[in-house]
Amino acid sequence: RRFLWAGFAHRADQRGISGNIKDGADSIVVSRQDFNVREEDGLSWLRYTSSRRQGGGALCVSFRTKKPVRVFRSSNLKGSYRPVSFEGDRTSYRYDGLYVVT
Repeated sequence: RRFLWAGFAHRADQRGISGNIKDGADSIVVSRQDFNVREEDGLSWLRYTSSRRQGGGALCVSFRTKKPVRVFRSSNLKGSYRPVSFEGDRTSYRYDGLYVVT
């Protein structure tokens, strides 16, 4: 994730959502899914949940303004759309495009 942060692609070092409540979300990193809250991944769409404190407020602003959000998927995902892992235990990330929050 440090490479995403250093390259200004995802400015939240630990959170899954980068952005703020004034401007909206600019990117999300999907690194895990909780099927208990019905999170799903369909490659061209995903169902992602977050609390306001963890960036959900920024996603709400992006929903209202229709501002697209960059989506990065982590090799830590347990689904079929995860990127290939690097050698060893290093996590890899893949940019999967701009998504509109609906």
